[in-house]
Amino acid sequence: MEGKIPFDFRKIERFAKILNSEIEQDEALELARQQIESHHRFLLQKDVDRIVDLTTEFNVKQIVYLHAPVWFIKYDYKDSAYKLIIDGVTGAVLRGDIPSSKFSVL
Repeated sequence: MEGKIPFDFRKIERFAKILNSEIEQDEALELARQQIESHHRFLLQKDVDRIVDLTTEFNVKQIVYLHAPVWFIKYDYKDSAYKLIIDGVTGAVLRGDIPSSKFSVL
């Protein structure tokens, strides 16, 4: 628990990939490898006309798990389904569908 700090979703880099907590370490490493290869291919295509072979090797030295307390809520209101994403620490709504209201002036 050393180095534990309060979660703040605003401090997560925009390029960060949020993975389901059920994903296994091997799956996460394979996903990282695929994304690195895809990025290398993208960078190469800027400089060459044709890629004959592409090999990427990487060595993982440390894996850090981050638990982000985010609640996903689905609810029904007047026969319509809505979703909310809530910060589990502060209770702030990060994103949410809002039921539309139809007002009439008498």
